[in-house]
Amino acid sequence: LNAITDAAVANGMPLAKPNTRPDSVWNSYNTDLVQFQEGHNLTIDFQVNDQISIKNIAAYRSSQVTSTVSLLGIDALPFPQSATDEFIALSAVSSPVFAALPAATQQAIANGEVGRNYVFFGSGPNSRSKQWSNELQINYDSDFLTLTLGAVYFKGKDHINEHGMQNTVRFTNLPVGNAVPFLPGIGYNLAKSLAGFAQGEFHVTPQLDIILGGRFTNDKKVAELTSLSTATCPASITTSAGRQACPLVTNTFNYKDNQFDYLAGVNFRPTDDVLVYAKYSTAYVSGGKVGPITFKPEQARSAEAGLKADLLDRRLRVNLAAFWAKYKDPQTPQGGNT
Repeated sequence: LNAITDAAVANGMPLAKPNTRPDSVWNSYNTDLVQFQEGHNLTIDFQVNDQISIKNIAAYRSSQVTSTVSLLGIDALPFPQSATDEFIALSAVSSPVFAALPAATQQAIANGEVGRNYVFFGSGPNSRSKQWSNELQINYDSDFLTLTLGAVYFKGKDHINEHGMQNTVRFTNLPVGNAVPFLPGIGYNLAKSLAGFAQGEFHVTPQLDIILGGRFTNDKKVAELTSLSTATCPASITTSAGRQACPLVTNTFNYKDNQFDYLAGVNFRPTDDVLVYAKYSTAYVSGGKVGPITFKPEQARSAEAGLKADLLDRRLRVNLAAFWAKYKDPQTPQGGNT
């Protein structure tokens, strides 16, 4: 990196001083960013009578992002002869195939990079998404029971990389004009979820409430990945024009699952100024597939108990809580090469 940066500076590329706003920037690997987002919702409330009310919440959301951008700020710098040793070392670490090549062949490949603009880590994403959801609630309230019944529907569509440019580019050279190479990984995701739920609070006595709730969810997902295959596009074809003439192959992956979660709790008020409570519940985050790899739903079990009290003629307020949670198959977002 130092060798490439030094060569670029020698050719006139400005560098910012530490902690100083630069007077000019290197923009040869940037294009205009287009980002569009919108969201709408419609809520309807209807009071049937003193005990029953109905609520419906409908929502729609859409987003679109198109950009080509350097993620390190030094992309598209010309590759100098002085960087060939570093290129060979890095390629040998990242590619066992390259590491197995004769030294003369490795040097010849590195020499072929000299003079070309280079991307260390850049992105050319193009994606659009749409989501629809609807939630219907029926609420009932009486001296003995406070009840909520409902259903939730969700549908989402994601179109990824429709333009055919590679979403994430790392350690590769760029053709004339710094266009992101054509290496399609065109994705389409469809997700549907339908759930029904109920929660009741039973007022057993003026001091004691028992809470019971449950939710059943049905998830369905379809993922399609359209890409090049060496069966229809030999690895020897490296130009964008050549790759665009190759037929694309689409693989489809399906996922479906059902999940039931529940909650049980108790509230006890020995006096008007003291509340003792406890509850236990389960929850989950839907699983799915990334290509042919299935990942399980994230599941959680949790419990909480506590005390809320106003004491000493309300001169002392006490809030105590103890809680525990256990997660299985946790999911976390991770970055990586497409």
